[in-house]
Amino acid sequence: MNLSTQALKASQNKSSLAKCLKENGFCRHGDTWNRTRGEVVDVVNFQGKSYQDTGAWDFTVNLGIGFYPVLRLVWQNALAFVIDETDCFPRAGIVNFSKGFDERVLDKWWTADSKSTLEAAAGEIEALLVQGCFPIMNSVVDLQSYDALCSLLTPLNAAEEISKCTASALINGTEPLKAIRGNFEKSPGWSKRVDEIIDELRGC
Repeated sequence: MNLSTQALKASQNKSSLAKCLKENGFCRHGDTWNRTRGEVVDVVNFQGKSYQDTGAWDFTVNLGIGFYPVLRLVWQNALAFVIDETDCFPRAGIVNFSKGFDERVLDKWWTADSKSTLEAAAGEIEALLVQGCFPIMNSVVDLQSYDALCSLLTPLNAAEEISKCTASALINGTEPLKAIRGNFEKSPGWSKRVDEIIDELRGC
């Protein structure tokens, strides 16, 4: 664990952000906070950078929304007890997320002195969470609303594309997954996973 990660963990313990997250139903696991609502899981992750020469450290906040039936199909045995933001689709940095996943929006890193807490940035981050991010998270309540959100967004990697199509397949049948089979010819592991998901859905 590098020094910036230690500072980030210590700061989260004292920050008013911790109170905000707890009041909104999140539980902390290291730098990651999870909130489970039925089959929906919301994720908030604090990511720290290494120390600068000045002794300051940088951090950002990443968020994700997962749907457990999709997560289990996509990640299978690799799925951990704590869901990480990188497991999810959709996912984005806090500013991008708060603006409805607007790809034109550049995300933000905050700089803090190593002896300070997250309080210097807490007000701005809390406003982004409460006013922008939590309403989007709260709009996802079941498979239909999860699929509706996913359908509006562009996946950025194989796992996200498979997650998006798996959500659709749970409603519409396996055709969305069959349609992306050819996208992973150079990634046999992901191609195999698509076939495994199709076989499992056919057996349901």
